[in-house]
Amino acid sequence: MSNLQGKYKDTLLQGYFVSCFLSLVLILGICSVPGLSHSVARGSLSGWLQGQWAQRIEAQYDEDFALKSIGVNFWAAVDFLVFREGRSGLVVGRDGWLFSTEEFHRPLEAERSLAKNLEYVRWVKSYLERRGVELVVAPVPAKARIYAPYTGSLRPSAIHRDLYQRLLANLQVAGVSVFDSHQAMLLQSAPMFFRTDTHWTPAGARVVARGVARRVAQSQAGRRINHADLDVGHQRFTTERVATRTLQGDLMNFLPLSPWFDELLPATDQLAVYQTYRDSAGDLFAEPDVAPAVALVGTSYSANNDWNFAGALQQAMSNAVINFSASADGPFVPMANFIEKNLPKLQQVQLVVWEIPERYLLVDYAQKMQYSQLPPHMSADEQYTGLAQATQIR
Repeated sequence: MSNLQGKYKDTLLQGYFVSCFLSLVLILGICSVPGLSHSVARGSLSGWLQGQWAQRIEAQYDEDFALKSIGVNFWAAVDFLVFREGRSGLVVGRDGWLFSTEEFHRPLEAERSLAKNLEYVRWVKSYLERRGVELVVAPVPAKARIYAPYTGSLRPSAIHRDLYQRLLANLQVAGVSVFDSHQAMLLQSAPMFFRTDTHWTPAGARVVARGVARRVAQSQAGRRINHADLDVGHQRFTTERVATRTLQGDLMNFLPLSPWFDELLPATDQLAVYQTYRDSAGDLFAEPDVAPAVALVGTSYSANNDWNFAGALQQAMSNAVINFSASADGPFVPMANFIEKNLPKLQQVQLVVWEIPERYLLVDYAQKMQYSQLPPHMSADEQYTGLAQATQIR
């Protein structure tokens, strides 16, 4: 009985907000009529025949309907308060936590896209290995995986639940060196991700950087660099906190509540800004002009200096790092560009650190790059289907 009463109250509340919204639109629309009439009167019959009246009305409507942003904000407030929703792409969690739908919803052809991306990682490892370059993968776990208690009632789809473990299992079978960022983050008390942004905090980036450095030290890559001209521990880097500022999280863009309903927005995050620089005073035997032997490839988690992942990696590895990461293209397009355009010119590079966010594994990047590195004896469909079945965790 209580459930029925609750649903009845929700229905009444929704009806109330809808009525208020429609009334507001009607009032503002009526107020704009005189301006529209004047605009139409200035037109001519020939102008009407050429469609100029429609353009004039639209322009005048936009000009006179100065309060139209109230309607946008009001409807967004209704979605947020009543339905706990924002624009498409956003999941509203508990206690002011926001998440991307990429971590919850299953895309079309998800298994095939996953298989293509995993096969591409395997190919990259083989390609670099043939050129004497080691690969270490630094996966970025989903924010919803680290902070599952704050996701609210919505749960990730079945393919997301074991996606991270499938990535680790596939890379380990392929012999790819990988650091388990998920387990390392779970052990931390400091926030690993921002509440209102999709990205990790500088603290989260630092945890992964230190873990990657330990993984490299244990691997063949570490041994090879130890015997190279640029030795592990030969350079020293210092990281300093230089500022603290308010962060306008990228997920806040999916809540169009400003300026009329700012008080409904989640509290903003605070970003501690760090800078890492080489401590030349401690490099008694270093050669300043030696080119970096470590390359970083990744997404905005690495490209954006706000998170200071490249800096944290330099300090943790005691090595200069040259950064080829890029934003807005996922992890696979930057790697394809790096291999095609940059690697041939970087004879000194001996190690590549590849940052791969879990949330991009189900995206098909065929429109932005070529998945052309497939075994010649298999068709694409056979290869992808077999790989998708082989990487499932049972």
